[in-house]
Amino acid sequence: MVEGHDTRDFGLVVIEDYLPLISVLNKFNGATICAARGMVVGSAVGVMLACDIVLLGDTCQISLPFSRLHLIPDGGLTYFLTRAIGRVRALGMALTGQPLSAHEAAEAGMAWKVRDDNEVDGFAITLAEKLSLVDNQALAATRKLIDGSYNGDLEAAILKEAVGQKIRQQSTATCQAIDAFVNKPKKKHS
Repeated sequence: MVEGHDTRDFGLVVIEDYLPLISVLNKFNGATICAARGMVVGSAVGVMLACDIVLLGDTCQISLPFSRLHLIPDGGLTYFLTRAIGRVRALGMALTGQPLSAHEAAEAGMAWKVRDDNEVDGFAITLAEKLSLVDNQALAATRKLIDGSYNGDLEAAILKEAVGQKIRQQSTATCQAIDAFVNKPKKKHS
């Protein structure tokens, strides 16, 4: 190690710090939301992409400086980044270390929405409040189906959806939501 340099084993940091956090986010029984402003750098990008919904402030920048440091991506980036933006874009980011603006990141598939920096936190809170009204098991089942779609074919995905719908259809929350939807007063158009 270079004198004055952090002597912690980076691999151990990934296993002890990032793996537990990302595992909790990935297995959470509900939806997870990331609202980011400023710079999101390195392993923090993996944590961001482990969330179900990513919101970025309009001046946010996403950066993977690993290659400039002669390191490799970590924090789940080789898993999440490729799934979010595809192989070619993931390699472009990882090999060049060139940062992306919030809008470039969203266009590439790394974020759902970009909002003004002053609005992104409030938008995230409002979204969290709306999602809190949805049954957590339905949210988790949706995530599981979408994440599982990378490892199967169309027919298998549809069969899994059918099984999931049958299970969800039997919940009280689903029955109440369908009843409210069906019996909602019709809007009159003038």
